[in-house]
Amino acid sequence: MKRDSLLLSKIKTLRQVAWEARADEKSVEEWLSNFETIEEQEQALYLLSRFVYFGSKQVRLLLKALYVDKFKLPLVAEIKNKLNSESSLSEVQTEYNKCLDNTKFFGVGNPSESGCHLLYLFRQENHLKKDQFSNTHEIFARDEKTGKQIINNKAIRRYIFIDDFCGSGEQALDSTQSLVNDIKELDKEAEVHYFVLLGHDHGLERIRKEARFSRVEAIYELDSSFKCFAEDSRHFRKAPNNITLDMARSVSEKYGAILFKNNPLGYDDSQLLLGFHHNTPNNSLPIIWSGGNKKKEWHPIFNRYAKF
Repeated sequence: MKRDSLLLSKIKTLRQVAWEARADEKSVEEWLSNFETIEEQEQALYLLSRFVYFGSKQVRLLLKALYVDKFKLPLVAEIKNKLNSESSLSEVQTEYNKCLDNTKFFGVGNPSESGCHLLYLFRQENHLKKDQFSNTHEIFARDEKTGKQIINNKAIRRYIFIDDFCGSGEQALDSTQSLVNDIKELDKEAEVHYFVLLGHDHGLERIRKEARFSRVEAIYELDSSFKCFAEDSRHFRKAPNNITLDMARSVSEKYGAILFKNNPLGYDDSQLLLGFHHNTPNNSLPIIWSGGNKKKEWHPIFNRYAKF
């Protein structure tokens, strides 16, 4: 039995057009060698052909959209609503600049993680000043007389947390929940927002419920159809006759159970097929990103750089 030439051709096109030359023929062959049979390789090839990759250009465009659509335009609308209806554009711009000066942008997680890595690109794409960015430990200070925690800069009215991906919402909550609580306790009028490039709807809803963010929004909000093996999965609507959801799931679970024991279809059973230029979320299928373990050697096709 030969591999599907149409699938191989599609993957070649994706490599040239959308994947920034990632997943060349040698890498694909190495990845396919992980699977024991041609039938398994066929299912895996189909899953690979459905992989959505956000390259460096796409990430920069998303960061620009994040700033304009989620921060700038809503703020301008708010300013116009407060000002006289006859206010000039220059008056609106002046007021906007004041608001921007009283805003700080933060990455989610520690400085080595992707949320913080994105801040550099975010600043470049949106032509922002360096002093509009800060480390989270600079938010607070200690009162010299009482020793109690206080807001370090009371002029700051908006705290914007930026992230690349939200799956279950757990990481964002772990990284920001106590910070948001402390800010809100010390300054009840402060706005604290969480803006993410891509977010699963249930993860975003969890953050809205469990954290005290003023707003939680994503450029792209992923619904259940993005789960690879969901009943309404978008990935199998026009699948070839030899490809089925049940067979593809069986292959993914067989190897995923070895590669990522408690989450064979991705963290929190996310079942996603997506990745970024800078990393692949562990919410995607482990057969895509895993580098193997003591039990199983594995050649990834879109590698994940794990946190230790």
